[in-house]
Amino acid sequence: ESGFTSSINVAQLLQAGVPDNEVLHAWLHDLHFEDYYPLFIQAGYDMPTVSRMTPEDLTAIGITKPAHRKRLKSEIARLNINDGIPDFRPNDLMEWLHLLGLGIYLDTLCGQGYDSIDYVTDITWEDLEEIGIQKP
Repeated sequence: ESGFTSSINVAQLLQAGVPDNEVLHAWLHDLHFEDYYPLFIQAGYDMPTVSRMTPEDLTAIGITKPAHRKRLKSEIARLNINDGIPDFRPNDLMEWLHLLGLGIYLDTLCGQGYDSIDYVTDITWEDLEEIGIQKP
């Protein structure tokens, strides 16, 4: 199991329109980690956000075995999918939020002192929930 890597082409499945949760389940099943599927779903992860997960994120959702975290992180690094975050990063927070389709949160973020891209990129989910922004 330690040398096994996923044979699932996640990017191809997503481009073909396969629902994200099905792709996530198939990927985890292929890695023999399907038992972790509910942890990812309950924490609100989809494949684009999984592609940005850190070992700390894996711990936070309940993956406690270091060897499993290491293997998952290795497989995550192999994912070649678009996370939806543009490579171009403007200097203006409003423009950046609009590029991400998150312009509706500008007033809320600025009202809480998050008035620059650097501040916003350091926000945790807990911070967002505290100021009233929740993942749909």
